[in-house]
Amino acid sequence: MGACLDGADILVEASRLPEPAPLLKTEWVRKGALIIPYGTMSALELSLTDVIDKVVVDDWGQCGPGRPYGALRQHVDQGKITRETLYAELCDIVGGKLPGRENDSETILFWHRGLSITDIALGAALLNKATRLGVGQKLQF
Repeated sequence: MGACLDGADILVEASRLPEPAPLLKTEWVRKGALIIPYGTMSALELSLTDVIDKVVVDDWGQCGPGRPYGALRQHVDQGKITRETLYAELCDIVGGKLPGRENDSETILFWHRGLSITDIALGAALLNKATRLGVGQKLQF
């Protein structure tokens, strides 16, 4: 796995581990990368947050202490990510309250917990783009 992730611009972790295991190594993260963990159990090394400039979540209420699962659960439980160290919630950036990426060297971690509103917004954006480009097909269910 390291060969395809080492030095990548975007790293997405989408494993379905039965228990936490550090599959995505901190040493693979280059300066300026975007890391998106998506798994239920953590596949990230605990040291990952040491190389991150901005941590963004879709909703801190879904990420904060007391929740049983999530790709960054260990990071929250051990105090490496807190409400105070969090850069922003996604709505802060999308709504213009805070800037997103401010330069090419910022390493950003986006922890997507999977709010349905995000899925709806992404689906609408994809449909609009596909319609504009005249691509895609209808699926029969």
